[in-house]
Amino acid sequence: YGQCTAVLDNTLVVVAGGTNAVGRPWGFSWDEQLRMWQSLPPVPTVVAHASYGVIGSCLFVVGGYSRGGAHAEQYGGVMVPGATMGRMSSYTARLQIFDMTTRTWSLGPPLDALKDRMEEPTTAAVFHRRLYVFCQRAMDSCPDAELCAQPYHVYCFDPNSNSWSELPALPVGSHSELAACVHDGRLVVAGTVNYDPEPFHEINPPATYHYEWDDGAEMWKERPLLIDDGAWPR
Repeated sequence: YGQCTAVLDNTLVVVAGGTNAVGRPWGFSWDEQLRMWQSLPPVPTVVAHASYGVIGSCLFVVGGYSRGGAHAEQYGGVMVPGATMGRMSSYTARLQIFDMTTRTWSLGPPLDALKDRMEEPTTAAVFHRRLYVFCQRAMDSCPDAELCAQPYHVYCFDPNSNSWSELPALPVGSHSELAACVHDGRLVVAGTVNYDPEPFHEINPPATYHYEWDDGAEMWKERPLLIDDGAWPR
């Protein structure tokens, strides 16, 4: 569960993710000729539900839940559903890079802001050969009212400079649910502001939003909604 699935050099790869065995890393690639899965070198730090993206022949994996042992980029912790009392799963701020050409892993500069702000990445997209990572305040790290007030931070990793930078925050709170993608040459974000904890939103339907990144102006620009707020069933 929570694995990274991507296509590298026309090869389907699946890495990281969780298993029933604590702290066991894994990775596989699909061999189309043999019609079977082949083992890949395991990810250095076991993570699940990390954000990731492909640039060239490299897979960039950032953050995620980690149960792979203590390390400098480890922080926080959440209870694992169904686990024995006291067992915790922490977060990591590590950037792990898999090069399909050499079939080796390396570590890039960690996204320290995750640890400093107690955040977790929720989605990522590659735009102009840079990795954009969207992060919200880690769940259970603060009361719900404070969580709603926390902004959705956006960070950019540039492989050419091997460094992170920060974009203006999205004008939505950490209680939002969003997805980012590149469409028609544009980096866009769409999602819902969810005030109602009930899954069917019968009392207070979610509001929707749609933003586009303007690289020249270095700002998020609001775009027409993808669905009319009044279209939600009541």
